[in-house]
Amino acid sequence: MRFGVLGPIEVLDDDGFPVDLGWPKQRLVLAILLSDPGRAVSVDRLIDVVWSGEPPRSARTSLQILVQRLRRALGDSSRIVHQAAAYALDVRQGELDVERFERLVADGRMAREAGDLAKAADLLDEALSLWRGEAYADVAVAEVVREEAGRLAEVRLAALGDRLDADLALGRHAEVVAELRTLVARNPFGERLRALLMLALYRSGRAAEALEVYRQGRQVLVDELGLEPGTELRELEQAILTEDPSLDRPSGNAAVATGSAPRVVPAELPPTARTFTGRQADLARLTGWLAQHHEDATPVTVAISGLGGIGKSALAVQAAQAVAADFPDGQLYVNLHGATPGLAPLAPHEVISRFLRSLGLSDDQIPAELEEAAARFRTLTSGRRLLVVLDDAVDAAHVRPLLPGGADSAVLITSRTVLAAVDNATHLHLELLSDDEAVVLLSRLVGPRRVAAESDAAARIAELCGRLPLALRIAGARLAARPDLPLTSMVDRITDARGRLDELAYADLGVRASFAVSCQALPAGAARLFELLGLLDLPDLTLPVAGALVDRPAGKVRRDLDRLVDAQLVTAGAGDRYSLHDLLRLFAREQAAERLPEIERTEALRRVLHWYLATARQAMRRLSESFGRRDSAGIPDSELRQRGLELDGAQGAAQWITIEANNVLAAARQALKLPGDGPSIVAGLAAAVYMPLHKTGRWNELIGVNQLALVASEHTGEQLWKARAHNDMGWAYRELRRFGEALNHLEEALDAYRAVGYLAGEAHALNGLGAAYKESGRLDTAIEIYRAALAIRRKLQDSRGEVVVLNNISDLLRKQGKLEEAIAHSHQCLAIHEELGESTSMGITLGNLGKALHRSGRADEALPRLEQAITVLRRTATYRVLPELLWDLGSVLHELGRLEDARDRWREALDALCEMSAMTTAEADRILSEPVPTQPDILR
Repeated sequence: MRFGVLGPIEVLDDDGFPVDLGWPKQRLVLAILLSDPGRAVSVDRLIDVVWSGEPPRSARTSLQILVQRLRRALGDSSRIVHQAAAYALDVRQGELDVERFERLVADGRMAREAGDLAKAADLLDEALSLWRGEAYADVAVAEVVREEAGRLAEVRLAALGDRLDADLALGRHAEVVAELRTLVARNPFGERLRALLMLALYRSGRAAEALEVYRQGRQVLVDELGLEPGTELRELEQAILTEDPSLDRPSGNAAVATGSAPRVVPAELPPTARTFTGRQADLARLTGWLAQHHEDATPVTVAISGLGGIGKSALAVQAAQAVAADFPDGQLYVNLHGATPGLAPLAPHEVISRFLRSLGLSDDQIPAELEEAAARFRTLTSGRRLLVVLDDAVDAAHVRPLLPGGADSAVLITSRTVLAAVDNATHLHLELLSDDEAVVLLSRLVGPRRVAAESDAAARIAELCGRLPLALRIAGARLAARPDLPLTSMVDRITDARGRLDELAYADLGVRASFAVSCQALPAGAARLFELLGLLDLPDLTLPVAGALVDRPAGKVRRDLDRLVDAQLVTAGAGDRYSLHDLLRLFAREQAAERLPEIERTEALRRVLHWYLATARQAMRRLSESFGRRDSAGIPDSELRQRGLELDGAQGAAQWITIEANNVLAAARQALKLPGDGPSIVAGLAAAVYMPLHKTGRWNELIGVNQLALVASEHTGEQLWKARAHNDMGWAYRELRRFGEALNHLEEALDAYRAVGYLAGEAHALNGLGAAYKESGRLDTAIEIYRAALAIRRKLQDSRGEVVVLNNISDLLRKQGKLEEAIAHSHQCLAIHEELGESTSMGITLGNLGKALHRSGRADEALPRLEQAITVLRRTATYRVLPELLWDLGSVLHELGRLEDARDRWREALDALCEMSAMTTAEADRILSEPVPTQPDILR
């Protein structure tokens, strides 16, 4: 694990990936512990600093929670030790960047004292490269942190002066002028830096400028501080005026200064791209990794992988140039052409021969056999500090012979595949550019004025190019070649998906050609899977969906998916989920259209849609005690061509719909265009996902899928589909508190249900209307409608429907202040539940009863009812009402004097709202900072 304070607070896990440190107060606690690692900080001191001297009464509990969350984030609870009312952070040797920085600075100064100027400069530069900004940049609000940050800033400035002093002693005066000008501008009172700048300018033959730097510095000191420059600066001015020979640059070069023998020093890195954009976090990781030193006599090896055209080579060159000075024995570079359209990959022996020539061997000294040549290369590079960049490798076998010897060198490799078989390699998988970075890249290609003038078009081009650098470079090159062409014209050309890949080709660049290289070596099964994946318009997919697509058992499809992931044609995400880049989907769809008959493509898509419908029905049955006519809507189960996914009870069903809600909506959208049973699939999906989406609070997805079902009903004239779609949208709009739209849809549903004579549907629509009227404040109308719904449920002898309506009446009576009547209705419901058993409705009943008892002043009776309600609702995976009940439970506990328990329940309620995206963590923190938190409006 690595801890970083030389910039914003950062923790990297053992694989080098950043740890999510959570809320600002958590970061501040970590910063305080890191400011004096290993030393215990008292709880009182932490509370005082974290809450700026004004802690809430619950500060101790809140601090415990902050520490618990930090422990979870670090993945090791033993890292933060609690001892004698204090906390200490266990930071091991070499883990904190401050420790590494100060050690390197000390080593650099020792090298300078020993006369090894080059080593001193290198060590000090390595130390300074650890800085990512101002120390503790994001948490420097606390005094204890500010003090440590100030100390480190002074140490950094001194180290910077030492490094520049070593550079000047090595004769690098012209190279440091620009850097010194920037530093002097930032530190106008720093006389040492000003003296170094004067000396660098003088040695560069710019004496007049050196004297002007002195004059400006004197003016600043006199005007701002009322002081004359110090003795050193005044004497330096006089020496420049008299051209004192002692100011002349030292003779010789770095090799002489270190006493090392001259060697051939290759410098083969390509120049960095002028248009390189973003990737700062990736660049920081790469440069940090390349600066490491192995203890096992093997070179540091870093491998970058990613989709073709994503910018691996550009990033590698940028990183290599950034650390080139750390490799004084040279930098070797080769493009291996592992995925270059029209070119065969370079053979390892050809590359080794090139490297050996770069290191000074003649052709007759290069062994003819690869194994011997590789051994010669390792011998020649052992003991040297050399950087080797192997760009665009095919696989691990392609690069193994090309690795240098010894532990002092470093290797940076790019490849479309993850080179997991390369020993001791650290891996970076490159992601797409962000939206902003994509637009910036486009502006650097076509000019910022054009992009600023058509900012919306530029953002649309970035979106249509999938934020893929290669596609953006092509679009940018075409626009740069036509200064008269509006950006909107390019948008028009690439909007149509069918011709987009045709437009994304220019000169020797082509997105289609780049993708085709990755497909060439695919086995037949993987190639067919890739082509069929292009047919799906899903945000992502799982292994079972892929199995349905190709009509093969999921286990047998996994290997083909792995091959596609290795080839960077498919992206593997968390939880065995897979996705395709938009442009890759277009390419795969093209391949499918060329190679597969239309009937095969249509049937593959139908299998996936049937799989979603079958699984959605399982989720409905796991989460609902009563289906009405929903379980056979659209297509009977017997006609489905896939069985769907086996779901593990209510919790499994809730988890599935939570993860798959967006895919269900996308599947319904695609089904609407499917010939044959497409509309029936849409109607079936909409009917089946009502209860799962309702229970998990996914209202927008519920509205979206029913809008499609409404279209399907218009195509077919199915009145029951129409009624159900209006009904379900009405319920969703009610939950979103858009009561006008809710009432319109529920009235439409009521009319349609009555038209087809479906009493259960009529009762459901009436129940929804009652809820909408209740929540919009029209309580008298609501109670009349509820009683009409109750009458229908009793006529149908539908006990489950009856308790749902009784629950709503009980809630309404409580809101009217008729507490005893509300309690009586809840007891009626509980009596019915004794026969029906545990259900979501039972959890609602218990919650209503608990709230009514609490409001009537019977907190001790309310407590067990609310606790029972929460338990039942969690077991039945009904999460949407939990935040309200948790808050009510907290209020009851607070009233009963159990203050810590109350605050824990309130925190649970707010955490649940944050997880549902109904509140931000900042809002939750603000509410919890109050001595007695105010109930959020969303829970009233």
